[in-house]
Amino acid sequence: MTSMLMIGFLTTGAQLFGGKCSACHDVAAISGCAAPDMRFSGVVLSGVTFAQVVRAGILRSSGMPRFSGFSDADPSLLREYIRNPVGGGSEQFKPEGTR
Repeated sequence: MTSMLMIGFLTTGAQLFGGKCSACHDVAAISGCAAPDMRFSGVVLSGVTFAQVVRAGILRSSGMPRFSGFSDADPSLLREYIRNPVGGGSEQFKPEGTR
């Protein structure tokens, strides 16, 4: 992936996170709030699971709201932002083969 494309993904992911996620998960996914710290969440390791949590609301019973208005691409953009060190993520929590 080119660096300009990655910058675009991270910028869009940061905007989505700031607008929808940071109230509960705090700035840069570094939670000091009631919601989990996304940098250490196993949910972000799977794109399918992350999309199910964010768009389908499979964790509503745990207090995670459903964002059914997100586009098909939005969960991937959010996930890329969370997992990237620029977005607060840590390389050490990425699965093998993605570092």
